[in-house]
Amino acid sequence: TYLIRMYLYAAQSGVTSSRTLYIKNVVFNGTSNIAGTQPSVTTTSATKTGKYTATATGVVTAGTLLVTESGVVWGVNPNPTVASPGKNNGGPTASGNINLAAGGAITNLSAASTYHTRAFVTSESGDVFYGADLSFTTDAPTTPSLTTNLITGITSIKAFSGGVIVDSGGVGIIEKGVCWNTAPNPTILNFKTVDGAGNDPYTSLIKILTPNTNYCVRAYARNSIGVGYGNEVCFTTLAPEPVIITTTSNGQNSIPFGNVIVNNISAVKSYTLKASALLPVNGNITITAPAGFQISLSSGTGFGSSLNIPYTGGSITATTIYVRFVPNQYGSFSGTITHTGGGTTATNIDDVTVTGRGIQNPSDFSNTGTDFWVGYASHNLMYNSDGKTLQSNGGDQTMALYLSNNNKLQATKAFISIPGLNFIDSVIVDTNTVYQYTVPQLIGAQLFQDGKFAKGIHITSEVPIVVYAHIYGKFVSGASLLLPTNTWGIDYYAASFNQNTTSGSSTGSYNYFFVIANEDNTTVEITPTVNTVGGWTANPAIPYTVNLNKGDVYNVFATKVGGEDVTGSRVRSLDCNKKIALFSGSGRTGIAGSCATTLSSDNLFAQVFPNA
Repeated sequence: TYLIRMYLYAAQSGVTSSRTLYIKNVVFNGTSNIAGTQPSVTTTSATKTGKYTATATGVVTAGTLLVTESGVVWGVNPNPTVASPGKNNGGPTASGNINLAAGGAITNLSAASTYHTRAFVTSESGDVFYGADLSFTTDAPTTPSLTTNLITGITSIKAFSGGVIVDSGGVGIIEKGVCWNTAPNPTILNFKTVDGAGNDPYTSLIKILTPNTNYCVRAYARNSIGVGYGNEVCFTTLAPEPVIITTTSNGQNSIPFGNVIVNNISAVKSYTLKASALLPVNGNITITAPAGFQISLSSGTGFGSSLNIPYTGGSITATTIYVRFVPNQYGSFSGTITHTGGGTTATNIDDVTVTGRGIQNPSDFSNTGTDFWVGYASHNLMYNSDGKTLQSNGGDQTMALYLSNNNKLQATKAFISIPGLNFIDSVIVDTNTVYQYTVPQLIGAQLFQDGKFAKGIHITSEVPIVVYAHIYGKFVSGASLLLPTNTWGIDYYAASFNQNTTSGSSTGSYNYFFVIANEDNTTVEITPTVNTVGGWTANPAIPYTVNLNKGDVYNVFATKVGGEDVTGSRVRSLDCNKKIALFSGSGRTGIAGSCATTLSSDNLFAQVFPNA
């Protein structure tokens, strides 16, 4: 309850005392406190319960103020708080014990790690109180534990199994698969598959088995501590039947070729072919390669799209089949090398998957490419009247990208993305056409401030294209040819023009340059020739360094003094292997020839050619 008394302590000369004073609103400022006794809490124990779990106990003693929350908090640093990632608030809201069943369970820990924990209690006043800090160390890592999948797809010479990881052991799994033998309890010293790494469930192909034979199988997984095995499952292969068996170097019945320049020939790879129980006993096996791939019985000659392998006696001994990738267009190739004949059925044939990608020659240093970056450069029409903040509609300017595909045979899918803003879009650029793409205004890609921003605009395609960027609005227009990333350099000098601040709407007209990184952890040294909005000074003896990740943009605005010009500012990557791009220009400036009587003003926007 509050009692308020008000009175007049002065009156203007000539004002009579019969005036009436009205009080409409009364506002109280300050901090209010709830009266009463606060609760308290003690931490009584902290105990590990495994590699990933622990438990803590405590005692809450209530005061006259209500208890709103209690439990335990934990972390790797001493004196964790309720803001720490680890928190269990299942404790009592009155005097009582914090235990495993009531707020004391600690989970999601790492093996062999030391943690700190404290009991806590929060009162209705919002105050938080803690018990003493206690620490514990979780159990050491172990070998993985896992289960073995049931056997499926049994034939005379192969079957399928796999595994499910139950516990990685507290460290990463670096290899997993199945192992088998004709004797019980097989190990990786017998026969095994290798089916990758990590904790995901997996399927394994067990092959090159003997018909009518009993085998035992166990899933396995290996980490830095050792190898763990799953339960054992056993099965018997079927009676002999026509089979074709292939073996590749990776054991996955696949041959990846990676990137190969269009109209070039890859390095030759191979696989081994065997066959048995073929019918009729004398005949041919036909092997057919998918488009873009060629096969031969010789590593140097005789490559074509198909082969006929004659056999006698119902079998083919180990025969090497050579494969090469010959892309005749850009983009991804994939397919299956098929094998037919000898009375085989699909379930008894090991076909081979082949993949590759046709790419542009990396040494093609032209403006045609498949990988580009650009930024949405400053334009005077994007600002509010203060010349600093972005208009709510994104500005009265537009940024357009022109994607030109001069390939007469192959259309291409192009992707436009801004990874830092979680934006991605795609378009189809047909043969001999130009596609105009407008960057959406409201995604926030505009570079309207000085500093570092994850706003790089990324353009990629399968077929090499030419890209232009155009920023325009209300007769104020500027455009730039974009240079593909394989032509970028490590050392640049900005090129702009002196800022004429009387040209049109000059409030948002900044002289600028910005740098874009194509790789993470790219350290860039910047030596500006002007003082900058971000507080840098023009001193050739004092360069500034910034660290950029892929797609980051560092935008530099010259301080407005009239006539400022960023030309000559040096920007270079300190790592010769991490190339960068530089753009420079002005949000709007006036340019006049020697005979002109009036200024013509536009924004300037250009990607700079590298100095090195």
